Amino acid sequence: MKEPAISDDSSDSAEAEALSERLRMETVAREAAEREIAALQAEKRQLEHRVINAHRTLAYGLGKALIEARTMKGIAALPARLRRLRLKQKAKRRERVPDTMATGIADRLRLVDPALERLAADGAGQAANWVRAAKADDAAKGRALAEIALATCEEDPALAQELGNEAANLSPDEARLTRLFAHLGEAGAPFDPPSDADIALAAAEFGLDHEGPVIGCIGWPDDDMRARHLRETVDGIAGRSDPPLLAVIGAVEIAAPPGELRLLGSPLPIRWPALLGCFDALILFDGAALGGEAALLLSQARKQHISCFRAGPCPGPMTDDLTALSSEGGWTPVIAAAIASRR
Repeated sequence: MKEPAISDDSSDSAEAEALSERLRMETVAREAAEREIAALQAEKRQLEHRVINAHRTLAYGLGKALIEARTMKGIAALPARLRRLRLKQKAKRRERVPDTMATGIADRLRLVDPALERLAADGAGQAANWVRAAKADDAAKGRALAEIALATCEEDPALAQELGNEAANLSPDEARLTRLFAHLGEAGAPFDPPSDADIALAAAEFGLDHEGPVIGCIGWPDDDMRARHLRETVDGIAGRSDPPLLAVIGAVEIAAPPGELRLLGSPLPIRWPALLGCFDALILFDGAALGGEAALLLSQARKQHISCFRAGPCPGPMTDDLTALSSEGGWTPVIAAAIASRR
């Protein structure tokens, strides 16, 4: 008599574990790629701003005017072009627009390779000391310190965080800091809690001085239903206390905001602890609004005991355990309770 086949449970379990590990590795790789894209996009924006400022310089205007004067018609038009250029330069001086092209990208990067060579030979401490003593502007020193911190963030997160803070103070617009602080956040690096003075400074800098509650939004609802629920929440809270202020993080465009609103853009992670101190609640609408940084922001919000919510599907790390706001609406009592706990 033929015996019935016995299923190999251990084989199935091994295959399931292998599949789970492969999915986890693919997720990690995708998130790393998203962080890299976010960093490159930030650098691209900086370069675009530099190109715009370059076009505003006197040297560029003169060069363009001379190039266009290669024909008899161009020579005849040259005096008028020069007059217009003179008027533009006078207007620029009145506006006091800073010329950020004084330091080009090559100057900004010139300390990086020597600093990394010293890092490999003598360690992070000696490399950082060399950067501090170098004769260079703050932008170049900030970039070099950020690169040293990135190279050491896995083996020494505390030192990397210290170097990152120093780099941020030297060069707040350094794009590499975004990637650095995202790595540190994933590694669970401790960030110092903000002082009352830091929070007050952040409130003044980002226009969050507000007597009523401040609700932070990561991203913005891209559908009418969630936008209506948010509007109802703003109106409901305004009926209970002072009207709330919405502070939106991320690169978004808002046609008809509900109530008073501040667009914060994508502030550097180094500013987040103080910035979050201004919030009474935080709603995640789009985890991709900050590239790979949303997880770090949520981690900082939790450390400061700020209630975090998600409205709709927000795939990504650290979002599954957020308090979900109902797709049917009725957000007002939940958000109001979170605000009351902070005040």
